[in-house]
Amino acid sequence: MHEERMDVAGAERTANNSGDEPQGGGSRRAFLLGGAAGLLAAAVSGLDAPAPAEAAAGSNFVLGQSNDSGASASVLTSSTPSTLGTLAVENSSSGYAVLGSDAGTGTGVPVIGVVDNPSNGSLAVWGKNLGTGGGVQGLIENTSNPSAGVSGYTNGTGDGVHGETSGPGTGVSAWNTGSGTALIASIQNGLNDHPAIDAYTAGTGPTIRATNAGTAIDAQSVGLPSHTDPTIRVANSNGGPGVEISMGAPGSSAPAIAVIANGTGAVLDANVMNASSPAPVISAKTAGPGIGVFIQARNLTSTEPALLAQSSGPGPAVAASAGAGSAIEATVGAASNSAPAFIALAGGVGPAVSATITNSSSDAPAVTAQTKGGGAAVAGEITNSANTSNAVAGTTSGPGSGVYGESTASAGRG
Repeated sequence: MHEERMDVAGAERTANNSGDEPQGGGSRRAFLLGGAAGLLAAAVSGLDAPAPAEAAAGSNFVLGQSNDSGASASVLTSSTPSTLGTLAVENSSSGYAVLGSDAGTGTGVPVIGVVDNPSNGSLAVWGKNLGTGGGVQGLIENTSNPSAGVSGYTNGTGDGVHGETSGPGTGVSAWNTGSGTALIASIQNGLNDHPAIDAYTAGTGPTIRATNAGTAIDAQSVGLPSHTDPTIRVANSNGGPGVEISMGAPGSSAPAIAVIANGTGAVLDANVMNASSPAPVISAKTAGPGIGVFIQARNLTSTEPALLAQSSGPGPAVAASAGAGSAIEATVGAASNSAPAFIALAGGVGPAVSATITNSSSDAPAVTAQTKGGGAAVAGEITNSANTSNAVAGTTSGPGSGVYGESTASAGRG
C-alpha cells in the first residue's frame, strides 16, 4: 500500500509538473480517478490484515508501544562523555521518567546500579533534585515488611550510609510518626570494640543533643557479661565539659542526672586521670534552694558508705561550696545504725578532715558537732601507739580558745 501510494503520488507530481497527459491515451482526470480507485481498494483490503505485533527479541525498539524481548537481555553501550549519559529519558509531565518493576511476579531487583571499575570513585546510584523534594527516597507500602526503607551496606572501610549537607539542614535525619524507634544503631559483632554511634563536631555546638518529653537518651549495654566498656563514653579534648545536662523547666523537681545500677558495680564512677590536676573529681553547683549533691544509701543492711571519694592527686576528693546552707550534710537515718555519718580517711601525710573559715568577720566555729544520743559529739582517737600528737588539736590566732568545751548539765564537764 505504501509503495502504491508513492507511485500514484509520484505520477500525480509528474503530470502536474510537465503539463502532459499520462501515457496510455487517457485523460489526466481519468488517470487520477483510476489512481484514487486503486488506493481505495488497497485500503479496504488492508482492513483484513492483522495489527502490527509488539516488538520482540531481534526487532527494533518501537516507540509508543510495548516491547518484549522475552528471556533475552537488551544491552545498550556507548563511550560518550556527555552528561546526558548513554540513555537519557525525560518526562515533561507528572509521570515517572523511568520505572523499574518486577511485574508483580519477579524476584529480582527492579533497578540496580553497579560500578565495576575498582578505581572508579563515582556513585553507583545518584539522585539529584533541583526542586524542593528529596534526592533519594525509599518507600515500603507493605505493612508486614520488616525491611528498611533505605539500606546501605559496605564491605569496604567507608560508611554504610552517609549524609552530608553544606547548608543549614541536617546531614542525616530520622523521623518516626508511628510507635517505633526513630534511629537504631547496633553492632552485631561481639568482638567489635567500636562505638555503635560515633559523633564528632568541629564547630561550637554540642556533639549530641537529645530532647524529649520523656527520656532524652536511653542507652543500654546488652553485650557479654565480661564486657567492661561503658555504655556511653564522652571525650572532650577542648576546654569544655565532656557532658553537660541541664533541666530547662524551672518548675521541674526531677534531677538533671539520674543514675541507676542494677548490678554490683558503682552507680557513678568518676576519675581524674591527670595526676597534676587540682580539680575535684565531682563538682556540683546549684543556684536554687536545694542540695547540690544528694546521695542516699537505701539498703538498711548495707555497711558501705553512701559516698566514697578518693583522690590520687593533690586536690580534694570532694569539694563542696554553698550559700546560706551547709556545704556538706551527712545523715544516718536508721536509729539502730552505729556507723558514723561521715568517715574521712587519709593515706598520705595530710589531715583526714580540714575545716577552714575564710571569712575573717565570721564568729562561727570551723567545725560544729551536735548529738541527740548518748555518745560524744566529737571523739578523737589515735590508734598509733608511737604517735605523739594530740587526739584533738585546736589552734587559733585570735582571742578565742583553741579548743572550747562546755557542758550545760550540772554534772557535766567542759
